[in-house]
Amino acid sequence: MQSSDDKLQIRLNSLKQAYEQMPAFSNVDRIVKNINGINRTKRKRKRLRILPIGAAIAVFALVGLLIVASPDLFQNGSENSEQKMEESSENHVKQDPNKLAETDKDNEKDATTVEIDRPETKTETLEIEGMPEEKTFILAKNEHIGVSTYYPDDMVAQTEQNSIKIFTNFVGEKRDDAYFEIYEASENQTKDDKQLLSDFNGYSITEVAEDEFMIPYSQKEYTIEKGDFTGTVSIFERNGKVYRITTHYPIEWGDGVGPRIAKIIDELEFHE
Repeated sequence: MQSSDDKLQIRLNSLKQAYEQMPAFSNVDRIVKNINGINRTKRKRKRLRILPIGAAIAVFALVGLLIVASPDLFQNGSENSEQKMEESSENHVKQDPNKLAETDKDNEKDATTVEIDRPETKTETLEIEGMPEEKTFILAKNEHIGVSTYYPDDMVAQTEQNSIKIFTNFVGEKRDDAYFEIYEASENQTKDDKQLLSDFNGYSITEVAEDEFMIPYSQKEYTIEKGDFTGTVSIFERNGKVYRITTHYPIEWGDGVGPRIAKIIDELEFHE
């Protein structure tokens, strides 16, 4: 029967023999190379199975450490996320009324304006001071009040919200006191002619008999005079709107301005 010392000696001898049979250290590179070259596909598959598990364990461990070390970090992140969601929702609610308001404005614009489709220019003959002249006529239009006309190219047009005003511009010199104007009256002005004549305080104003109207569709006409200036104010209704036409120019210009203004009035169109 072997003693404990004999058994221990036998084991030590076995370990020594096994150690002596191991490859030399100089063979490490060759072994690694052989291992890497054997069945790379299997190695890849093995990594696909092992790496995600290892990575997941590492991630969970890291998250756990962060939660333990800084619990406020995740709480604040959650609160910030909720706050951003609330702000986004509030901004969405705030934007919607603005978009609706813009749509309402567009609809309002469509409802209060009309489309005017006439050529921008045309050429016609106009008799001025007894002599026929070929002149270019330019379109003036105001889609808000639904009015358009043509004026000769030696005059200049100015369009405002409720009016078209056309001034003489002979030899490039604009005269603010020699003009034609068509103006859409406001609701308050339609109640009394005096409101529509208030621009001519200080003028001599005379009502014209119907058979002497300069404008055939006038309902009321007045002559206005002040110093060396004369003109006409015509008031009438068209398409449910009240308009005022005014002519104003130096008396001595009558032969030259008169035919131009008559052409402007003749070219007037009222659009619905």
